[in-house]
This record gives sequence, C-alpha cells and structure tokens, in this order.
Amino acid sequence: MASEIQQFIDNHPVFTGNEFRAALGSDRTEHTLRTQIKYYLDTGRIGQVKPGLYYRKSPGSGETRPDKYLVGSKIAPDAVLGYHSAFEALGYAHSVSSRIYVLTEFRRRPFSFQDVDYSPVAFPTFQDETANTRFGLTRVERAGEKITVTGKERSLVDGLDRPEYMGGYEEMRRCIEKIPYLDSDILTKYLQHRNKKILYAKVGFLLEQFQEEWFVDEAMLTKLESHTPQSPAYFGGERTGTMINRWNLIVPDNLLQDDETS
Repeated sequence: MASEIQQFIDNHPVFTGNEFRAALGSDRTEHTLRTQIKYYLDTGRIGQVKPGLYYRKSPGSGETRPDKYLVGSKIAPDAVLGYHSAFEALGYAHSVSSRIYVLTEFRRRPFSFQDVDYSPVAFPTFQDETANTRFGLTRVERAGEKITVTGKERSLVDGLDRPEYMGGYEEMRRCIEKIPYLDSDILTKYLQHRNKKILYAKVGFLLEQFQEEWFVDEAMLTKLESHTPQSPAYFGGERTGTMINRWNLIVPDNLLQDDETS
C-alpha cells in the first residue's frame, strides 16, 4: 500500500482527503486514512493547507509553495475559479493578485495560506432557471492537472457585474485588452442566461470600443442595443462621467478611449 500512496502523492501536487481516501481503496477504514495522513505529514512528505486539503512537499528545497490556482480548485467539489482569478489562469490578467476567487455552491469559509487569500463566492444568479449554471466554463492545466475556470466570455460578463472581484474597472479594462477574440455565440447566450439589462449595456459598450480588435459585427451590437436599460444607468459606482447615448450608460471618463464620443 505504501508504494501506491507514494505514487499517488507523486502524481498529485495538491489533493483532498477524499482523493487520498480513494487512493487507499474503499475497504480502508477512517482510522487508517487518518493514520496515513499523519505519517506523511510527520515525515514531511506532504503539507497541510487546511484540514482535508494537502499538498506534496519537495524534500530539501525549503518551503514548498503549491500552485495557488490548483489549491483554489480543490476547496469544494464544484469549485470553479472566477473573476480576476480566471483571467489570471487564462493568461489575460494585467496584474497578479494575492486573492483567489472560487465559485462554489458549498458553504466554505475564506482562509489564507502562504500569503494567499482564498475567497469562496456564490455562483452568479441565472434568470433562466432552465439554463446550465456551468455554461461558459473551460479547463486549463496547472501543475500537470486540469482545473475548471470561467471562460473569457463568462469572465468578462461576471467581471462587469461584480467589479470588486476584478480589482475595479480599470484593472478589468487592462485585462480585457489582452483578450485576442471573443466567441459571440457564447457571449450572447450567457447574457441571455443572466438576463440583466445593465450587463447588455456594459458588454455592448466594451464590444464597441474593441470592435476592430475583436472583429465585432455591427449586427451583434445592434442585438445587444435592443436589450439595454430604458433609463440612463451608471456604468459603475461613480456618479460622474460621459453619457453614451447608444447604451444609455454614464461611463467614467477614465474608461473611455481617446476617440470616444457620445
């Protein structure tokens, strides 16, 4: 059994207690599980992020710092990295944050480990109750394992909805400037699932600003325009800015391109 456990640890830089239990075999008792975990902790072969979550340690190399995105992906069975963390994992972030945002329906408390804050956040509400709440997700590789993150289209919409999880609108703008293209079908379908007029307006405004870079069809903008708010709305928390008539949005001036007009 020792060789099987060692092989499991070698192949799993971060793992949960349930994954370790599965590696032991269903016939092993809870006492055996705890004993084996304690043994590998005491011998320095593994470390503990928190109870039930562990990582492989590298002997003789000082402090081992497990991949923070992989750690975040293991804090709940349905864990999905979202918001700024998704942009980071996808390679589109402007800056690297010390906070990891994890979407989950499970009740999990935030915690810190090795100067990284892990923040569980509830999945955004879908107005379409028949929609698949895992729509718009994608898989990326971290430390040899696949983790689930919100795709660039969903990350864009979610970030516009909750800019506080993005480091603010300016940071988000710098992130989306790195996106090479967007899938219009995924974007529009996700907007339909969320069904919030302000999100249609915000997305439409940004697509218009990046129309040439992202090859946005004018028909796409017209479609989004038909769902915008009937009354003027503020793009963000600031109550100043420039009125963009097409989207019925009052946009902070620092988010406008130099050639933006109303």
